[in-house]
Amino acid sequence: MEVTVVSGQTALDIAIQCYGSAEAAVALAILNGISVTDDLEPGQKLAYDTPLDKQVAGYYGSKGIIPTTGLGEAAPASPGGIGYWIIELDNVVM
Repeated sequence: MEVTVVSGQTALDIAIQCYGSAEAAVALAILNGISVTDDLEPGQKLAYDTPLDKQVAGYYGSKGIIPTTGLGEAAPASPGGIGYWIIELDNVVM
């Protein structure tokens, strides 16, 4: 079986979604030649075996739940700091 990674997913998320168990993250990593802590790319395909907890995996599948606990695509940082402050607007001079 195969799953496609979405933005913000980790190996732990995939393990819970597909295997129904967080403990399966190691099996998922070994099967796909990755580390449990690797950053996964959206669109990346990962293979997985038979779910360990079919009830949990089935629930996630039937409800369309896709866990995403990773950072995903970060929003660009807004400029800040003293070089961007406006006196009496961003800070108060005393």
